[in-house]
Amino acid sequence: MSFGNIGDYLAKFKNLSSPDTFIKTKCIKVIQDEFKITLQKNDISVSGGVLYIKTRGALKSEIYMRKATLLRALEKEGVSGIRDIR
Repeated sequence: MSFGNIGDYLAKFKNLSSPDTFIKTKCIKVIQDEFKITLQKNDISVSGGVLYIKTRGALKSEIYMRKATLLRALEKEGVSGIRDIR
């Protein structure tokens, strides 16, 4: 019985990302598609099913006005569990 290098086995797990990173990436993509702006990963956070967006006041207002549309778009992209945007 031959055992391979443990490094080869662990290399499979090197590129796994956390669920939080997946959600942030999908949220950034949806916001970019809907609003034609680019946010960074540190501009958004997710906690308790709420998506918090840190950006300019005017853009925040537009996002809040179109919150229902954005939540539906997030659900279509496979992001479940986001129930509010603040």
